[in-house]
Parts: sequence; structure tokens; C-alpha cells
Amino acid sequence: MFKLRKKISYFIIALSLLFLHDAVALRAASGAPLPEEFSWMKKEFQGKWSQLQRATSVEPQMIDVQKYDVAISFSPLTYSITGYVTIEAKAGEILDTVMIDMHDELIIDSLEYNGEDMDYLHENDKIVLSLSPSLQADSLFDVTISYHATFLPDQPRGLIFTVHGDQAFPVVASLSEPYLAPSWWPCVDNPDDKALAELYFTAPSELNGETIRAFSNGVLEDTTSNKDGTTTFHWSVKNPISTYLVSVAISNYIDIDSLKDTYTSRDGMTDMPLDFYCYPEHLEQAEYVFEQVKSQIALFAELFGEYPFVDEKHAIIEIPMESSGMEHQTITSMQDEHVGDAEAVSR
Repeated sequence: MFKLRKKISYFIIALSLLFLHDAVALRAASGAPLPEEFSWMKKEFQGKWSQLQRATSVEPQMIDVQKYDVAISFSPLTYSITGYVTIEAKAGEILDTVMIDMHDELIIDSLEYNGEDMDYLHENDKIVLSLSPSLQADSLFDVTISYHATFLPDQPRGLIFTVHGDQAFPVVASLSEPYLAPSWWPCVDNPDDKALAELYFTAPSELNGETIRAFSNGVLEDTTSNKDGTTTFHWSVKNPISTYLVSVAISNYIDIDSLKDTYTSRDGMTDMPLDFYCYPEHLEQAEYVFEQVKSQIALFAELFGEYPFVDEKHAIIEIPMESSGMEHQTITSMQDEHVGDAEAVSR
């Protein structure tokens, strides 16, 4: 049943993309110029199809990931990262192999299975672990991977290294939807296999005299100043999350203090923080763009049911991205060009 459900999901995605492609193609064949919405659809189709071609978990595994511990250090000026990820999981049946999604561009420094070094095969954007003896059903196991990577600047998706503002200030952000989480951290990239996560993101404490902060999903547990001039931000995800929704955004972000607020759940039991972050040069426009969020949450809660993460937060942050927005769990990303476009904001 599990495999059948996955096959049906991929069929629906592929069929939807084909319909989208046909709509755009027919419009173009008529000789009429593409209206703005069709141009957006064409761009979205091309991006989604190229990523589906690289999806590596098309063969589902009978494992259930319980938790991810993700610790990554980001170097914005060299477009590089070093990190380690521990995957805690449970076998759903007797397993002779375990597959972990990890793009070939990420270089493995070490890999441990249940605390011991283990041989592995890393190719075709996938790590394959051959188990001997086999893993028994319902057995718990863990895999820890240390790795490093260097990225191209200004790539539009995956892990994005670019700049913002007149001073070309560095910014790092992620856009993993739908299958790009393994392009910057190893995981079992099945969207329906949600897991808890502890996220430790480290970045330079300052650049060019500006304070740097790293934002992500869930609740900020603590920040640690390190002796090497970096700061580690520990974000704890309290509700299970899909891998493509794990987000990071790093730059000289400022709080939009005028909008900082709380939302009270419909049962009156929980006050949820509402947080908003933007580049310093976009403060005035961002205040206008985000000012109705609290009332919208209340309206949608009444119409569709309570916001599911009231025990964590609702945040909005701008990042450099192709599409207009991405609903990362507890921290929605908005396209920075749109947030900072005074003419677009005024419309």
C-alpha cells in the first residue's frame, strides 16, 4: 500500500506538470504573447520538472525517520559549508540496505552507522549502505554523516549564496521545494516521512561591521558565541517536518519591531509569537507588506481551522528566490525583490 500510494503521488505530480506544459505550449503555438500568469507557469514548470528528474527517493524504503540532528557551518564569502547530520530512524521491515539522499556535490568526510565507521557507496545522488547482518523490523538505528561542500554563487535554488542591497551584503538562504534538501544536507527525502529536527546553524557573528543572524524553523532554543568569531543558532522543531520544508536564512536581518506581536489561539490557551525579518534597506516596504498577517491568521483559523504550529511560531522572512514565496514550516519565505519593490508594494 505504501509503495502504491507513492507511485500514485508521482503520477499525479507528473500528470499535473504535463497539463501545465500543454497549456503553455498551446498558448505559445497560437502566436499570441504569453500573459504574465502563463510566463510564471512556464518558469514554474521548467523548475519543477528539472527537480523531479533529480528526485532520488522514487523507490520508497520501509523506514521511518524519527529525528534529524543537523549542524552546519556556513561561510558566506567562500560559498561553502561544513556540517554533520545524524539521522535516527526505525526499520519497518527486515532491511538489507538503507538509502540516504545526498547529492554527489556534497563530499563525505566520514560516515558512522550505529556509532561505528561503515563502508558506503555514494553515487547518483544517493548513499547506499549494505547491512550485514540485516536490520530487523522495528529496530532503531542511526547514521551520522560529516561532510563539506562548495557551491556556485547566485544559483537560484537549493542553497543560495548571493548578495543584497547597494552594499552587496552577503545572504545565504535555502529553497528546497520539492526535492532539493539533499543538495545541501543528507536526509531521507520522502515528503511524507516527517520527523522532528534539531537544527544548529553557525555563521560569522559579524561581516563588515553588521551583525549576522541565522533563522530557521521552530523555536530558537539558544545562541552560542564561539571563539572563532562565529555564532551558532539552535532551532528546535517541535512538530514533525518534511525535509523540503527545512529552511535557513542568514544575513544582516533586522526585526520589524512595529509588527512584532502574538496571536492567541482560538481556545485562548496559547500565545504564539509573530516575528518578521527583513533586510535593513527594506524596512519601510516590509512593514506595509506584512502588516495584515495577524488578522489573516485569525481569519483563516476561523474559516479553515487553527494554525497547526501555535506551540512554535509564525514568522515571515525575505530571501533571494525565484518564486514569490515558499511556505516553510513556521517561517514563510518571501521573495526579496518583491518585498523591496516600492512600486509593486504600492499596487
